[in-house]
Amino acid sequence: MAAARAIGIAGTSPAALAYAAGARSLGWDSDQPATVHANRVVVPAPLATTLAAADDLIAAGGQQAFGWPLITTSPVQELLRRFAAVGTVTALSSRSTRPMPPDAAAVPAGVLFQSAHDHIALTLLVARLTGMGVPVSVSASAAMVPGGIDDSTDVRIAFAGGITASVHADWHSDGVVSREFQLAGELGVLRSETDPRPALEFNGDPVVLSTKRLSDEQLRPLHESGIIDMMKTIGAGFDSGALPHAFTLSFGRDVLALIMAAYQSIADRGPVTLPFDGNRNATPAAVLASS
Repeated sequence: MAAARAIGIAGTSPAALAYAAGARSLGWDSDQPATVHANRVVVPAPLATTLAAADDLIAAGGQQAFGWPLITTSPVQELLRRFAAVGTVTALSSRSTRPMPPDAAAVPAGVLFQSAHDHIALTLLVARLTGMGVPVSVSASAAMVPGGIDDSTDVRIAFAGGITASVHADWHSDGVVSREFQLAGELGVLRSETDPRPALEFNGDPVVLSTKRLSDEQLRPLHESGIIDMMKTIGAGFDSGALPHAFTLSFGRDVLALIMAAYQSIADRGPVTLPFDGNRNATPAAVLASS
């Protein structure tokens, strides 16, 4: 890895600040906030609040990456290495809960957009990896709080291979953050947990995860959250000119399109066929308001 690498981070969100801290911990120069049309820029997930804005990012070209560190956490990486151990996939599910973010109202969307996003992204990647086929429809429901913000959601994604994956996310926790992902098959079950602590189980038995020895323990959250490995992977992709699919803007756009379809499902109270062909200029809040 080049010690003098320079990389930009788009925006001023908490995720953007954490990514910038991760870049600096690697000895890189970090321009934050960078303009999203600059070169070698990481755009934190979600990619945009509308599909039109996501399409503009992609059309701008240049070296831009879609940043979401869940994929590079040690439990998820180990799950991806071991997925074949479960045999033919029979079920795919995830669950996350946390308190409502203090700035939740500043975003034109709620828990489905802000918290379920990364688990939906991981679901799409695992489905692709395990041969479940493309998503063909999505059904979603949500509980709302005053102001029209969704603070609990259940999403069901049907795939061409016949499996329907489920994603639950809520902001109902008093203080604990919990995130887990489960892949079940004819031969067993893999269950990863990234919060409140990194863990992986196979058929209920703990799987030993590698632990990095750090000279500065204050950096451990950046490692355990997947940010450091994400930045290294993206940096290497920028250098080689080929980002892994999971960090491309086109994949970020796919995730956003499914989330917009899920909001349409909530508004319509019924399934929505994929690929989504709804209003590209609508925010999630606007979709909900149209019901």
